[in-house]
Amino acid sequence: MTYVYDDAANRRLTNVLNSLTDDLVERLNPHTILLTGSLGRGEGAVKLRDEGLDPVSDCELLILPLTPVGKRTADRVVAPYRNTHGIDIDVSGVVKSIQLLTPLVHRMRPTIDNYDLRYGSTLLYGRDYRESMPSFNQENIPPWEGFRLVFNRTTKLLSSEVNRAYWFDKLVLALRDAVLISEERYSPSYDRRQRLFEMIDPQEFPVDADTYRTLCEQAADATERRRTCSLKYRSNEEIELLIGLLEQVLVSLANVYLDEWPTDFYSFRRVFLECPLAQDYNRFPGRSPLIQNALSAGRHLWESRERPQMGPPMTNWSHDIYTAAPLAFADRFGSDGTPSLRRVTERIVSRYHPYPHREPSVYDAFVTCWRRYCW
Repeated sequence: MTYVYDDAANRRLTNVLNSLTDDLVERLNPHTILLTGSLGRGEGAVKLRDEGLDPVSDCELLILPLTPVGKRTADRVVAPYRNTHGIDIDVSGVVKSIQLLTPLVHRMRPTIDNYDLRYGSTLLYGRDYRESMPSFNQENIPPWEGFRLVFNRTTKLLSSEVNRAYWFDKLVLALRDAVLISEERYSPSYDRRQRLFEMIDPQEFPVDADTYRTLCEQAADATERRRTCSLKYRSNEEIELLIGLLEQVLVSLANVYLDEWPTDFYSFRRVFLECPLAQDYNRFPGRSPLIQNALSAGRHLWESRERPQMGPPMTNWSHDIYTAAPLAFADRFGSDGTPSLRRVTERIVSRYHPYPHREPSVYDAFVTCWRRYCW
């Protein structure tokens, strides 16, 4: 089985995953264990080091069924592997158990996560419940999924000083993927996505030819750095270039301009809620495209009791915070800070952060909001 590009690292990782799977089966007796993410697609970025592995990619395990109590047990099982082998292991499955092991499986939506799970994961143990999932086509993925991915990566880059090079590349790849989704050419594979992107005729590209060539070059470099596990320091000039690419993609796909986003909070909300790409989009039962997941919805319901200024539950909270991510990013890293961008970001922080005065900066406060309501 191939998990990573490097053969020697793949052999060592295979032994680790076999041992980890055996331990999880003994302690949890699950029906299924799936390896998702880049390792599950066979495109993981892991290097060898003297006493273990030096992974760039996370090890994402989906266990079915999994309860909150089982999740705590699984975390205790994987902890020694994290410490011994240096692998960041993430165990999930509580929500997916409800979806995949009940009749709700037939109502699973064509999100990027579900598409990648269906076609880009590896079965480590047990029954293959992926066969029960709908047979999604790449044409079924809503374009708004691409925007959500971009907003997600933007916030990660905004919040990361140590791993800025890593999240820079992830945002470049997210911009590429947003375009591919809008062109109905998405694939679970990093390498195949790059090949599909390079096949686009620049004259038919949704943004101008110069932007296409720049984004194509940046995405090719980011894809190769993933393959070789080689991160590159990013200068302020490169960050400025990335901001320009971000704006070009937003302009081309949603007709939204960073420097023209209104300073009024409610007008800002309306810009994206009225975007054609947002119509009929739904990740979670409720109004589209506002609720991101069950945890987000639960926090909306609970905290609206104590903080009525945030507005009614199950409305705009996650959406506001997600779509403000490019504003905060452009304001923080742009060469000339734009007051209108700062005001919208500050307005969101003041509305949704319980204790903004405790944060070192408005950007840290914004990231706290994102982690709290947009997990």
